[in-house]
Amino acid sequence: MNSAKTALEAFKNYLESEKNYSRHTVLAYIRDVRSFLESALEEDKDFDSIDPGKVRTWLFKQAQKGIKTVTISRKLSSLKSFYTFLIREGITSNNPAHPFKLPKHRVTLPEYLNVDDVFCLIEAVQGDDVLSLRDRAIIELLYSSGLRVSELTGLNLDDCSLDLQVLRIRGKGKKERIVPFGQKAKEAIQTYLEKRHELLNKATNDSEDNEALFLNRFGKRLTQRSIQRLIKRLRIKSGVSSNCTPHTLRHSMASHLLEAGADLRAIQEMLGHESLQTTQRYTHLEISTLAKIYDKAHPRANSLNDVNDKIKRD
Repeated sequence: MNSAKTALEAFKNYLESEKNYSRHTVLAYIRDVRSFLESALEEDKDFDSIDPGKVRTWLFKQAQKGIKTVTISRKLSSLKSFYTFLIREGITSNNPAHPFKLPKHRVTLPEYLNVDDVFCLIEAVQGDDVLSLRDRAIIELLYSSGLRVSELTGLNLDDCSLDLQVLRIRGKGKKERIVPFGQKAKEAIQTYLEKRHELLNKATNDSEDNEALFLNRFGKRLTQRSIQRLIKRLRIKSGVSSNCTPHTLRHSMASHLLEAGADLRAIQEMLGHESLQTTQRYTHLEISTLAKIYDKAHPRANSLNDVNDKIKRD
């Protein structure tokens, strides 16, 4: 099993079956590794022929293309995982990616909407036709539960309990969690479900899409791209100036909960973050906001400018 194609296929199976990575993550890993192998492997050469110099050249070319540090870090991480897998399987004893450390990248604070902007976005959905009702339910649910867009499109009817007002979510790594949603989201979902059959009737054949909570105009499961277009359309219609995406609503939900005094661990559980450190980004956001308010209001707050600068750097 020394061909690149065979090794990549085995690596893909490993990521899917043993690591339980999502389809999107697996494709990203394979794409990264394939990119490297195409530039590093010469004809009739095996994996042992690849040295650290080729990894260095590949990384340098990525930087020359203007690729962001965080993306280069992910590519190198993919390559390290690939060679760790090859060594485990006895395909090679050589790991040319080992000498390289993952490049540090600046951690940016997540962008989020204020409460008024979120309400404007929601109220931009008007109409009582099935598509408008569906769109209203989508926006309400994204903000109410802080779902990733992939999690929302993956929802089936039996994942949603209107009585208990909870969702069963299959998140990253196929891990399941239970997430609550509010009364407004419940009402929006309930109203949409009363007309959902109008979309289902347009389906050309029976399929697993019939169980999808959110359907498109053809009776098929709604795609992530469709929801991204929906949010963009509503942002323009509502006049919200911020660059809003489905993920912005997720950030907004977490930030608003934190501002209202919600426990960080509870927010971590709702968002499905494996590490509390990921959720702690929102505490930095809140501290930054408080520092700016203090800086504007307090007569002896000039020194807070240094604090704001430090928070941005961190």
